[in-house]
Amino acid sequence: GNHLHFHFMHLGKKKTKRLYFSPELRTKNLFLIDEFVSVSPIVAIRKQDLFNRGNKQLILLCGSKSRSSVRILQKTSGVDLIREKNLQKKPIGVNIIKNDSIFIHIIFSFQKTTASFSLNRNIEEINNNGLIIDCSTFSTEFLKSRKGVFQSTNKKIRFIKYRGLKRKIIQWEPNEGSLISNSTILEVKEVLILLILSNWKVSVIKLEKNFFFLEVGRLMLENPYLDFLFGVKIQKK
Repeated sequence: GNHLHFHFMHLGKKKTKRLYFSPELRTKNLFLIDEFVSVSPIVAIRKQDLFNRGNKQLILLCGSKSRSSVRILQKTSGVDLIREKNLQKKPIGVNIIKNDSIFIHIIFSFQKTTASFSLNRNIEEINNNGLIIDCSTFSTEFLKSRKGVFQSTNKKIRFIKYRGLKRKIIQWEPNEGSLISNSTILEVKEVLILLILSNWKVSVIKLEKNFFFLEVGRLMLENPYLDFLFGVKIQKK
């Protein structure tokens, strides 16, 4: 997080000193002189043209614990901080949902929960947008062919289709107590969702046009095509 330059107001009979540090506790004998902006440590980073201006911005998750924040930087003559929001908990990931210029949502993942924020003049938290909030999210994406938002968590997947102020939600979760470790989407003529499960199998889910999830197959984790689809080589321990 930022570094703060304080002046000690009272130190008994000794002369006052100026030190560079960031105190953990608030004390009455300190006077804030200056604040040095710092984005360290960076927990996660995304790059995207949020405002359709032809140049991309950096979305950074910064700091740790109660000092966590999200900051949006943009390169002009220098590097400008154009948005900032302090967070009460430590985030572990960030996703962007952008539907052209209609709406922009920033999705923050925490250890066991998910929170959604809208990006307008400020970064403001929003509720009741249909997303799963009781577990951590590792993937969200706006699917143009289905005109809705896909969300993948470690317990279930969800698709939310928006029609004005109304929305329709469908959901799928693995059986046999399995968890979801990773996901990827193949969107050409059909929408196929590949989920890596904790039982070392890959479930292939089809998002039907008449709005329901259908499991169309299972693959073994050692299948060589999975290295290409997920971008990493997966080996069973």
